[in-house]
Amino acid sequence: MKIIKFPKSPKLKYANSLIRSVNEVLSTKDRQVFFDLTATEELDALAISFLCGLINMTLENNPKVSIKYPLNKKIKSVVKLLEKSITSDKLHETKIQSNSFQLRKVTSNNNLYIEQMLTLLQIELKFGESTRGSLRIVLTELLTNSIDHSGEKACYICLGRWPNSPYLHLVCLDFGVGIPAKLRTRFPELDNDVTAFKNQHEQGLTTRRARDGGRGYRLIQDILMANKGRLNIISNSAKVSYKYDKGDYKVIASKEGFTGTCVDIQFNPSRGGFEETLVKQHIEDFF
Repeated sequence: MKIIKFPKSPKLKYANSLIRSVNEVLSTKDRQVFFDLTATEELDALAISFLCGLINMTLENNPKVSIKYPLNKKIKSVVKLLEKSITSDKLHETKIQSNSFQLRKVTSNNNLYIEQMLTLLQIELKFGESTRGSLRIVLTELLTNSIDHSGEKACYICLGRWPNSPYLHLVCLDFGVGIPAKLRTRFPELDNDVTAFKNQHEQGLTTRRARDGGRGYRLIQDILMANKGRLNIISNSAKVSYKYDKGDYKVIASKEGFTGTCVDIQFNPSRGGFEETLVKQHIEDFF
C-alpha cells in the first residue's frame, strides 16, 4: 500500500507538497493507494483540482484507491461528493450543491463547460456581466492551451470564492508535457525552463507551429493587469508569480518539478479587465 498524505493547508504557498504527490502517484503501479486527508483543514481551487487529478490518475494505474476523510464535516462532505463523481466518471457534469465553487474535468475544447460553470457561479456570487465576460475569455484561453497543446486528454478546471480571500480563484490543471518543455522543443536555444517561461511572457513565444504567438497568455496578462489580479503558473521545473496588484513579477526554478501545468489565477470580482483592455488596444490584436 502507498500512503499519500494531503497537507494541512494545501494552498499555493505549499504547492510543492501537492506536486510531490503527483510524482509519487506516477511512480506507483499496481498497488493500492491510500490518500490520507485527516490533517487537511481547508480546501480551495488548487487543492480540489489536485485532489481530483491525483485520484483520477491513480485509478488509471492502480486497482484500488482509498481515502481517509478530513475530520472537518463540511470538508468531508465535499471530498465525498468529489470521490463519488470521480469513481462514477461523472466529474465532467458535477454540480456542487452550494454553487460557491464549480469544478469540471474537461475532455474537449468545448465552451459549454465554461458557460455552465459561470452560470451557476454567477447565481451564487452575483457578479456582473463585465466580470463574467473577462472570466469567459480567460477560461477559454486556458482550456485551449490545455486541451490543444498539452498532449493530454483532459484538464481540471475549478473556480470559486473562498472565505478570507477577496478574489475569485481559478485553477486549470493538466498532466501534459508542460509549457517549458513544449517551448524548448520548438526553441532549442532556450537552455532551461525558467528561461523558456521568461521568453514566453516577455517576447510572446508560442508552442504553435507557423503562428505568431503568445497571444493567449498575453491576453490573460492584459486582463489581469487591468483587473489588478494575480497569475501563478507551475510547469515542469519553473514557477511564475505575477502579482499585478503589487507590481511584483517573478519567474524562478521550482523545488519540485512535475510533468504538467498548473495555472492559478486570482481575479477581482468587483472589476472587469477585458473591456478596459480593449480601450487601449484594437480587438484585432487579440484574435
